[in-house]
Amino acid sequence: WPTRWNIYLTMDPAIPDKIRWYSIFNSLLFNLVLSGFIRAMWLRVLSRDASFYKRLRIDEEKAESILEFGWMLVHGDVFRPPSSPLILSVCCGCGSQLLCTAFWTLLLSTVGFLHPAKRGYHLMALLVLHALHGPVGGYVAAVFYNTFKGKSRRLATLLTAFGFSGIAFGVWISVYVVALWNGSTYAAPKASMIFILCLWLLVSSPLVAIGAYFGYKQTAIVFPVKTNRVPRPIPAQSLMRSFPVAIATGCIWTYGALSVELTNILGTLWLGHYYHSHGFLLLLLLIVVLTSAETAILFNYPQLSGENHYNWYWRSFITTGSAGLGLFLYSFKYLRSIDTGSSSSIS
Repeated sequence: WPTRWNIYLTMDPAIPDKIRWYSIFNSLLFNLVLSGFIRAMWLRVLSRDASFYKRLRIDEEKAESILEFGWMLVHGDVFRPPSSPLILSVCCGCGSQLLCTAFWTLLLSTVGFLHPAKRGYHLMALLVLHALHGPVGGYVAAVFYNTFKGKSRRLATLLTAFGFSGIAFGVWISVYVVALWNGSTYAAPKASMIFILCLWLLVSSPLVAIGAYFGYKQTAIVFPVKTNRVPRPIPAQSLMRSFPVAIATGCIWTYGALSVELTNILGTLWLGHYYHSHGFLLLLLLIVVLTSAETAILFNYPQLSGENHYNWYWRSFITTGSAGLGLFLYSFKYLRSIDTGSSSSIS
């Protein structure tokens, strides 16, 4: 009985481990190339321009002879608060809470604390860890909103506590009602609903408020330059610097880092396969975080060099966050391909 799971844990997976390691190696190599681009951009462009700019500013006689170009022209506008700072702060807070939840869940699964033999433990761990990381979401949202000089602090805290969690709970309730209406056994017991509701309202929400309290007590982020009162006009931008191109490239790069392991994950969701390679998934999570950060840097610099200082905060967030929406839509394409393959086999 103690070894009943060995037949599943030792069976040949749909994708061998060698191919997984090969995919991870390719992802690491891709991140190394991105890091090389960022390093070259910093050493050859930013560092050189910054030292030249500083040297001329120190010498008052040469201060008038400085030639500003590119990102230097928008140094007085780049730290202007973005549009809808409340929504951006809430999104950053909820995202940081989800990131911490995913990291600790995968780490506990990797070390063996959460075993597939314990039915429902992974889902329970996700819910509990998400609730316990409420202070992280509240703190991050408060720091960003305080930096953007927002005035509706209570509203920001409430949206952080009830925004994403409320949407997720609403979707779950809708699925529960549909399952209950059709008499399905997938309908959760009422005790589970009450437990999740109490976990959300009595644990997660107060912890978010506590984190927000300490976040507002912190000093706002101080920017190195002052913001101009009048925004600088933005010149016409090329197609390669457009927002759709940045979103499409961010989705493609993230998919390239997850393409092999994504097949196993989708097989677990749609085909009921057992998934026990949490170590690979944890490593890929770190790679995706690194890829997202480097993608945001590489696409923000051309935008600022083109004197486009408008909403680069949102551009950074959406360029990397849209990869999640792209992967979500790809899962439906994967399900459709499974249905097509099944129909062909039957015929």
